[in-house]
Amino acid sequence: MFKPGKVSVLAGTIALLATGCGAMPPTSNSRWMTIDQATQTVTLNVVAGYNSANAYANLDGFANGQLVFTVPQGYTVKLDFTNSSGIPADIGVYDKQGNLAFKGAGDSISSILENPTPGLLPGQSQTYKFVAGQVGTYRIDNLINRFPEFKNTQQDIGMWVELKVVPSGTPTVQTT
Repeated sequence: MFKPGKVSVLAGTIALLATGCGAMPPTSNSRWMTIDQATQTVTLNVVAGYNSANAYANLDGFANGQLVFTVPQGYTVKLDFTNSSGIPADIGVYDKQGNLAFKGAGDSISSILENPTPGLLPGQSQTYKFVAGQVGTYRIDNLINRFPEFKNTQQDIGMWVELKVVPSGTPTVQTT
């Protein structure tokens, strides 16, 4: 006969075995983000032209920063980008001056100008991987709109969402 204390130990043991030697499975916050606390990795799923919102100039159906990813400093970020819009698109993570915010977070404007390509064609995908090394607020932005000749049109197009890197905490997703 099991006593109450032994039942809870048995349940805990079964739970540990079910998760694979004590490793906690990744936690899925939403269709936009998957979190693996054990490795401090967050995967962001970003789709250009997800739906008809903002005349298809959206990321995951949001425009003008209405989708906000918050990630603790030091986390590894995998940015899985798929272009479902009707035109070429590319994204990167940029600071307020329009510079690539983190190594591996996309292509810089200067590298695109030196080696121009059409970006990702509709139906194509690409993964960027970087460490959120600096606290601050950044944009996950359509790279094509970051060329100097489009400098003032980016706000009008609105094809960007926000990435906030905070000193500590748990990764989250918010919509407005």
